Amino acid sequence: MKQSVDVTLLPMAGGLRVCVPDQLSEITRFVLEEQEDWFEPERAFLARVLLPGDGAIDAGANYGVYALTFADAVGPQGRVRAFEPAPPVADCLEISVSANDFAGRIDVVRCAVSDRIGEAEFRLGGTGELGSLHDKEGTSNATVRVALTTLDESGDLGAASRLAVLKIDVEGEEEAVLRGASKLIARDDPLVMFEWNAGPQTYNVGAVAEAYRQGLSLYRLLVSMGTLIPVPVATPDTIDFFTLNLFASSRSCSGRLAARGLLVESLPSTVSAGSAAAFEARMEMLPYALRLLPAWDGDFATTRTADGAASMEAMRLHAEAFDAGRTLEERVGKLRAAAEIIKGRQWNGTRLSTAARILADFGERKAAYQALQRLVDEVSRVGGAFAFDEPFLAPGANFDRIDPENRWADWLLGGATDCLVKLRNFSSFFGGADDLRLLQAVQSLGFADAEIDRRTMLLRRALGL
Repeated sequence: MKQSVDVTLLPMAGGLRVCVPDQLSEITRFVLEEQEDWFEPERAFLARVLLPGDGAIDAGANYGVYALTFADAVGPQGRVRAFEPAPPVADCLEISVSANDFAGRIDVVRCAVSDRIGEAEFRLGGTGELGSLHDKEGTSNATVRVALTTLDESGDLGAASRLAVLKIDVEGEEEAVLRGASKLIARDDPLVMFEWNAGPQTYNVGAVAEAYRQGLSLYRLLVSMGTLIPVPVATPDTIDFFTLNLFASSRSCSGRLAARGLLVESLPSTVSAGSAAAFEARMEMLPYALRLLPAWDGDFATTRTADGAASMEAMRLHAEAFDAGRTLEERVGKLRAAAEIIKGRQWNGTRLSTAARILADFGERKAAYQALQRLVDEVSRVGGAFAFDEPFLAPGANFDRIDPENRWADWLLGGATDCLVKLRNFSSFFGGADDLRLLQAVQSLGFADAEIDRRTMLLRRALGL
């Protein structure tokens, strides 16, 4: 396979290697060096869904971050079919298959997938990730004629492997792919993941409608708990702006996943009040909280105002949500209740840190980002006079264990900026000079982790600095 550009094999979490063009203008190339993984947490989740011997289909495989993950999860007895029509991208994918010794597990099919069989013009992307059958933002003027198929026609993996996972990311063709896979989905009953957020103000409402037409229920991944939770109504107004993918499954598929602790079929309508003991026990394990106990009088009351009482109740519910001794349904219900409290009020001071943490943990990424923006502004403006006189949650889990060493304003500003830069874009590939400014701010405060350092160095290279 002749490559027009140099390629490289980069490591990805799980010991896999991914072949990509060796240029930082490629999204996958940048992200794998930046995060040492793909930026979608659904990749790791689907690896947990698949069992040895299962089958999986990756429609729109691109450079193979999902297809390779699937092959690793299903093992030598499993089967993966990866559809990728763009010739240079499919070339890289085949190199990855060989490099990971997956020749017996992955079939690379050089076809585009839709609801019809034939041929079509395929628009190559400005980067390898953005090729599409549609003329959309991110595609170039270059086109190539490709074969077109449906999954009902080409998705049968044979008797050896039951199709357990179907992933669809085809840059605007998701509805058609689902329509052309209706018989396969009805027969094999897989968990389906499809791209929901296809670009600026572009949502796959047609794919949602097609999933409903096939009798499937919709879910989203609650990353903090590693489980799927129901999406009662799927519209751009009801789903967080940063949600990229949705899941669809039948009642029987949902039941199987629920039995494995991978899906919550319904959430409790009410939850009991949060436990003061659970919250206090949690706080007493954290370095920053231990230093502040004298200032908090050790009683965690914070009930001097209605907002204080609400903040405390949200933190207690949040603590119970991560109590492994509770049922998964109860834990998710507690976390949702905490998030509802947070969304119902305007916050300031350290309560903004609590708000951002709870909202992010419940997958309300846009609202968490907005809270972090306000927190960064407040701490920057007030500096050393910022008050730490009541209990609060650190803005991100990675700052739970970092000792502030009495540099309180710097610690909180560093944590808030760290979370801000990681939430505002899926990768600093998309953030450019604005991200670089935030990354350098975290470094200057002395609280940068390894990922912040990698992002900074990589972005400087990409910007030619």
